[in-house]
Amino acid sequence: LSYNLGPASKTMKIAVCVDATGSMGSLLEKTKQRIREMFKRIRQILEENGHDPNSFEIQMIAYRNYNAPESELLLYSGWQNDPTSLDKWLSTVSPDYGWGIREAVEIALHLVNEDENVNEVIVIGDAAPNTRQETDEKRKMINWSGTAFETAAYCDDELQKLKTRGLKINSFYLVDHAKAAF
Repeated sequence: LSYNLGPASKTMKIAVCVDATGSMGSLLEKTKQRIREMFKRIRQILEENGHDPNSFEIQMIAYRNYNAPESELLLYSGWQNDPTSLDKWLSTVSPDYGWGIREAVEIALHLVNEDENVNEVIVIGDAAPNTRQETDEKRKMINWSGTAFETAAYCDDELQKLKTRGLKINSFYLVDHAKAAF
């Protein structure tokens, strides 16, 4: 057996993308609690195995859909290796917005692709990503000119970029109708 002993000297960076739309409701609070537990458990495992508990960082990315204003569409923390700082940021995120049975996962993945130091991606949600057509249609409802979202991102393109980089993507669906996408 071989075990993942963690990073030898460089920091492992894990981007955690979470659906923060209204449909997540109580699931978002449960998800945030599991993320808190995961963060603490990773640190504990590293310490128990003689590794630096600060050898990994997590960035939380909360995505919604295109009916949200620019300031609420994509929320993200800085890179955290301190559970207290991560917990403080998580407490600021609540479920809101959302549109139909698909959400703007693509904007979270686009943010991940902008950081060449990300080593792993986790996506958690209760809805599939927007299709290209849905992205184009939903984006017409708000003028995104002059914003960080001026250029459309498409999930299939963003996934291909991650795949080309060799990044591992772990996805978790929280309701059965999202299973096919995750």
